[in-house]
Amino acid sequence: MMSSFLGCSVLLSLAHQSPLAFSFSESNCYWPNSEGQYLQSTEGNLEDSNSLRSYAIALWQSDKQKLAVSIAKVAIKKSVQNGELSAAICLLLKFSYHLSGPAAALQDIHSGIIELHTDTTITITTTALSILVGESNVVFEQLLQLTDNYVEDNADELFPLLAAGLQMHRDDESACHLLQKALHIYPQCLAIRSKLMRLLLERSNGLEAHVAARCCSLEISRFQISISTNQANEAASATAVACSACGNIKPQASFSSCNSNYHFMKDTIKGLQRWIHSEPWNIMSQYHLVLALLQQAREQRFPVHMCRSIQRLIETVLARMSANDCEPSQIVDHAHLQMLLCKSEVSLQTGGLESALQSASKASELNIPQNLAAVPWLQLTRCHISSGNSFLANANLSKAVNLKAVDFPTFLCILDLTSTLEEDITLKLERMEILDIKGKNSHIVKALIEWKKAEICIRQRDLPLAEAAASKSVASWPEEKSLHLFHGAICMELLNHGWSSVNLTDTCRRLMKATRGDGKCLPIAGLLLAQVQENKAGTPGWERLLRMEWNLWPADMKPAELYFQMGVLARVSKTSGSIPSSKLWFQRAVHVNPSCGSYWKVLVPSEGNDMLK
Repeated sequence: MMSSFLGCSVLLSLAHQSPLAFSFSESNCYWPNSEGQYLQSTEGNLEDSNSLRSYAIALWQSDKQKLAVSIAKVAIKKSVQNGELSAAICLLLKFSYHLSGPAAALQDIHSGIIELHTDTTITITTTALSILVGESNVVFEQLLQLTDNYVEDNADELFPLLAAGLQMHRDDESACHLLQKALHIYPQCLAIRSKLMRLLLERSNGLEAHVAARCCSLEISRFQISISTNQANEAASATAVACSACGNIKPQASFSSCNSNYHFMKDTIKGLQRWIHSEPWNIMSQYHLVLALLQQAREQRFPVHMCRSIQRLIETVLARMSANDCEPSQIVDHAHLQMLLCKSEVSLQTGGLESALQSASKASELNIPQNLAAVPWLQLTRCHISSGNSFLANANLSKAVNLKAVDFPTFLCILDLTSTLEEDITLKLERMEILDIKGKNSHIVKALIEWKKAEICIRQRDLPLAEAAASKSVASWPEEKSLHLFHGAICMELLNHGWSSVNLTDTCRRLMKATRGDGKCLPIAGLLLAQVQENKAGTPGWERLLRMEWNLWPADMKPAELYFQMGVLARVSKTSGSIPSSKLWFQRAVHVNPSCGSYWKVLVPSEGNDMLK
C-alpha cells in the first residue's frame, strides 16, 4: 500500500501535464490488474506521450519496474513530435539501464524498438551506453560522420564523451588527437579545452604541462559562469600545480626550461573567485583556489600574509568536509588528502612544526589509493627533518619505500630525502631498484631519475659519478636542452679541478647543444659557453654569445658573471667605442656580487691603470 501512495505522490507532481493521466494512474494504484490489462487500458485511454511517461514514472516508483518499461515503449509509439520522441526514448533507456545494466539498454536499441535518431540527446546517450558496454568502435565510426552537423552546444558533450571512451580502451593518443581536431573546429569550446588539458596532464604525469597550458590561452574570465568555465578553471589550477612555470604570476620571476609562455595564474585565480561567489556551496571551488594560491605563495617564497589567508581557506574547506557537506567519493577523499598536505606545507614554511606534523599524520590515516599512499609519509619525513628528529624521519621514509611507489615523482622525492638523511648513498643509488617504466614518456622518466642521481652526487661532492649520471640522463633524453646545460656545467667543474676524464672540446659540444635548437633559449648556457671559449683564443662567436645572453636576462636580474664577462669582452674588443669601458663592467659585477674575490682582483688593477693614464 505504501508503494501505491508513493506512486501517487509522484503523479501529483506531474498532474498539471494531464488530469486524465492522474486519475487513471490513481485508480490503477488501488486496483492492480494484470500486465496485459494494463497495456490494453493504457493504449485505449491515454493518447499523448506526456501522460504515458508520467504513468511510467509512477509505476517505476511503485516498484513495478517491468510494467514501467512496457509503458515507456508504448509512449515511444505514440510520440508525434521530435521532442516527445527523444524524451520517451531517454526514459526507456534509463529504465533499462537501472533494471538490467547498459547491455540491456543497448539491446533495446539494436532490437529495432529504437533506431539511432538524429537527435543529439539520443546520440550522446547511445554513445555513453556503447562505451560502458565496450562496443564503442562501431558507434565511433557512425558518430564521427555526424559531427559536421552538430553545433558547438552539442560538441561540448559529444567530443569529451568520445575521448573518455577512447581512454577506457587505453588509447590516450587517439583521444588527444580527437580532441585536438575538435578544438580546431570549435576553438571557443571550453569543455573540449578542459578535457584536453586533463588528458595531457594524466597521460604524462605532468610532463606535458606546458602543452596543456596552451589550452588556457583564452581569457576564461570573459566567459559567463558555467560548468565549462568551472572545468577549465579546475584544469588550469591542476596545470599550475604540475608545472611551476605555468603557475607563475610574473614571468620574469624565474626562468623555465620548458617552452611555456602562458602565465595565466592571475586569470585563473580571478576565475576561481568568481566561481566561489556564484556557487558558495561548492566545496571544489574553494579546493582549487587553495591549490592556485599555494602555487602563487611558492613563487613568492611563502609570504606570511598570504600563508595566513591560505590557512584560513584550508580550515574552511576541512571544516565543511568534516561536517559532511559533500557526499563521500574518491574525488572528495583526494581533495581531503590535498588539503591536509597543503596545510602541513604552509605550516612547515611558516615555522609551525607541530601543526605541520599533525596535518601530515591525519593525511597518513586517510583511505587513499595505492599510488598516493606514500605521499603523507614523505611529508612526515620532511617535517621530522625540519625538526631535527632523524630517527623518526628514517622510520617514515622506510614506510614510504616499503609501499613501493608506482609513480616517478614519488620516486624522485624518495631519492631526494634519502640523500638528505644519509651521508654516503653512492652504493645505494647504484643498487636502488628502478621503476618498471613503460609508455610514451618512459625515456623522459629515466632521464629525470638519472638527473636526480647526478644532483645528489653533486651534494655529496662526487663529481665523477655526477658526470656519469648526467651523461646517462642526456642519452635518455637528448632533445632536452637543460640536460645538456646541466652536463656541460659539470664538465666545466671537472675541468677546473683538473680531471682528465673530460676535455674542453666535449664541454663545448654539450654547451653548444644547450644554446642551439628550437624553442626558448636557456639562460646561463651562453654565459658558460663564453667562459669556455674565452680559454680558446680567437673564437669568433664569443661576442655573439655574450650579446645573446645579455638580451635573455631582465634588467634587474642580470648576474654578476655576465657583467664580468662583458668587461673582459670590452677589454679585448676592437670596437671599444660601441660598448662601455671594462672598468664600468667590473664595477657593476662587484656591485652585484661583492663577495667574489676574482672580481676585485681584476677591478683594482683596472682602476690603477686608469689612474696612471
